[in-house]
Amino acid sequence: MTEAPLRYANEEQDEEEYEKPEQVSRLLQFTAYRERLEKQRTVLLNLETRDTILVVKPSDASRYFEEGRRRIKAKIYKQLGSWGNVPGILWGMTYDPTRTTLEDAWKNVGKDRRLFLNNLDRWRARHKCAKLKYLCVIEVQKQTGYPHVHVVFPNLNWIAPFDVAQDCWGKGMCFYTKRDGFSPTAYICKYITKLEGWDDDSLSEIWLNRTRLYSMSNDYRLPDYAEKRVPRWAFIATMTRFDVEMRHPKLIPEEEISDTGGQMWS
Repeated sequence: MTEAPLRYANEEQDEEEYEKPEQVSRLLQFTAYRERLEKQRTVLLNLETRDTILVVKPSDASRYFEEGRRRIKAKIYKQLGSWGNVPGILWGMTYDPTRTTLEDAWKNVGKDRRLFLNNLDRWRARHKCAKLKYLCVIEVQKQTGYPHVHVVFPNLNWIAPFDVAQDCWGKGMCFYTKRDGFSPTAYICKYITKLEGWDDDSLSEIWLNRTRLYSMSNDYRLPDYAEKRVPRWAFIATMTRFDVEMRHPKLIPEEEISDTGGQMWS
C-alpha cells in the first residue's frame, strides 16, 4: 500500500492540488539549512593578541533570522543615512500568473528586475534623459505567492510614459505613486522588516535561487575598502554550540550575547 501524497497546508487550495515532490524537497532542505545555521557557531582567533577567542553566531548575519534582518537594516541606514523628506516616485510591478509560472517568477525575479531597469534606461538614453538612480526591494504577494517588485526613484517626478515603462516590465501590471516627501531608506527597510511575515515556502524560494532581497544603483553604494582593511580575526572552526561547549567548556558563557556580533573570552 502506497502513502498518499502530501496536501497543501493552505486550506484554501483545491483539494485535488498536491505539493510537487521538488517543492517538498525544497521546503525540507530550507528548513534543515535554517535549523543547522541556528545551531552553528564560528570560532575566531584574535591575530593581535593570539590569546583571545571570539565565538559568533552565523545566524546573526542571515536574513532568515531576526538579528540578521536588524543588521541588514542597520547596514542600509549606515550607507544611506536617514535621508528623509525627499520627493520621488514609488514604482511597483506584479507578475501575471497567466504569463509566468510561480517557479519561473521566483527564479527570474532578479534578472527581470535588472532587465526592466536596463530597458528603461535605454529608452531614456534615446530620448536624451539622464540615467536612473534607484533602490529596489521585493516582497511576496500573499494572495498569489508570487514575488512583487518595488522600485524607488528619489528626487524624480517622471521616468517615462506609463505604457512605455509597463512594456519595459512586460510581466504583468505596474502601478506608481508620486510622493512630495518620504524617506527612501525607511521605505526599503520597511520591506526588510516584512520579511518576518513571509511563509517558509516563499523564504525557501529566495534561498534556493539566491535572490537578492534589495539592490540599488551604484550611485548609492559605499566604496569598497576591503583591500585596505587589516584582518583582526582568523577563522579556527565552525561547529555547533553543543560541540563548543563539550570541547571548550570555558568558552561558553551563561548567556550568549549577539548584540556585539559574538562573545569574546581570553
